[in-house]
Amino acid sequence: MTLLMGPGEPQHDSREEKYFHIIRNTLKRPQQVYPAIAPEGTDRTRRHWRCADREICNGRCTADQDPDNIHITRDGTGDHQHNVGVEGHVKKAVNALKRRAQEEPDATPSQVLRTTIGGVHSEEILLMLSERNALKRNVNRVQNGTRPPNPTSMRGVDLPMNYTVTKRGEVFIHDSGAEDEERVLIFSTQEKVRHLSASGTLFCDGTFKTAPTQFALLFTVHGVVLGYPVPLVYALTMRKREQTYR
Repeated sequence: MTLLMGPGEPQHDSREEKYFHIIRNTLKRPQQVYPAIAPEGTDRTRRHWRCADREICNGRCTADQDPDNIHITRDGTGDHQHNVGVEGHVKKAVNALKRRAQEEPDATPSQVLRTTIGGVHSEEILLMLSERNALKRNVNRVQNGTRPPNPTSMRGVDLPMNYTVTKRGEVFIHDSGAEDEERVLIFSTQEKVRHLSASGTLFCDGTFKTAPTQFALLFTVHGVVLGYPVPLVYALTMRKREQTYR
């Protein structure tokens, strides 16, 4: 069954995704259904659903609003047996994309697209899908919705271990400490440090405008590798003082 979301419905909320997933597997006839919030009484405890192909089908059902305790109170989808249209398949593909983005917040947009949209081979469906870059932005929005907001200050913020190492397990962030009032984060690896020590010429530069809002300065050190200047060390500092540079 393909669920087509109604206007104004939140599309990235994990409770909504859970609700839709349960409803998909509960109705007697799993064809495309259009969910719409419809209050009953004053507590808004129920939600009504109807078939998206309203011109040919009058399939409807009513379910509890709470995704943690869903109960189908009325299932009128017994005659709801028609095939899903192309638009329904498109919505199904997009919903699968969003679910995968929620389940794998650390996956790249390309990986999410490859494991979801990559399995769609119908030319009709592919033509109706958004452009690849738009789908990637969609993945980014969903993934960002699962992450905590950025801190306003780095004081007292501990960096999770998985954000301090490369995919090969090599440490690349060197932190002066969460309680350091002049905290400095240095980004480099042992391999880049070796290139730096072997370089006869160093290029250093600091910029304030491109530094994240939690920091005052982005400082970079370039070395010469195989005859070309290469960035080897990045540093984020919370102060602009000479002592920080040292």
